[in-house]
Amino acid sequence: FELRWVFIAFGLFLVLAALALALLPLMISTYDPHGFPGIAITIALWFLGAGAINYLTPGKKFLEPPVGGLLAAIPTMIYLASVADVYRLSNGAYVLGVLMATMMALMGAFVGNLLRGDQERPVPTRKNNKKNKKSSRRAKAA
Repeated sequence: FELRWVFIAFGLFLVLAALALALLPLMISTYDPHGFPGIAITIALWFLGAGAINYLTPGKKFLEPPVGGLLAAIPTMIYLASVADVYRLSNGAYVLGVLMATMMALMGAFVGNLLRGDQERPVPTRKNNKKNKKSSRRAKAA
C-alpha cells in the first residue's frame, strides 16, 4: 500500500469530477449533471480513472484507487447535493453514491490490472524427478 498513489488517485478523481460536473455545465447550457445523472457520471468516472491508474502504474495497486476514490467522492457528493435545485435527492442517495463510486473504483482497479497484464510472471522451475522421487515399496513389474 503506497500513500503516494492514494493522493494521485484522489487528485485525478477530483480533476475528473471538476471537469465533468462543474466545468462542462458552464460550457454546454443543456448539460445538467444534477441529481442521479451526476451520481452516475461520478461512478463511471471513478471506474475509468481507477482503470487508468492501474493500467499505467507499475505493480499491483488494488487498494490505492478505491481509497483515493472514497476520499474524493465525499466532496464530490457534497458538491452535487449543494448545486441540486430541482433534482435534489435524499442524503441516503448521496451516501449510496459514495459507496457505489468506491466499489466501481475497486472494479476499475481490477480491470486496469487485467488490461495491463501481469508483467512479473513467475518462471516455472523444473524439479529433477530422480532426486525428489521417493522409492515405492512395491516391486516393479517386469
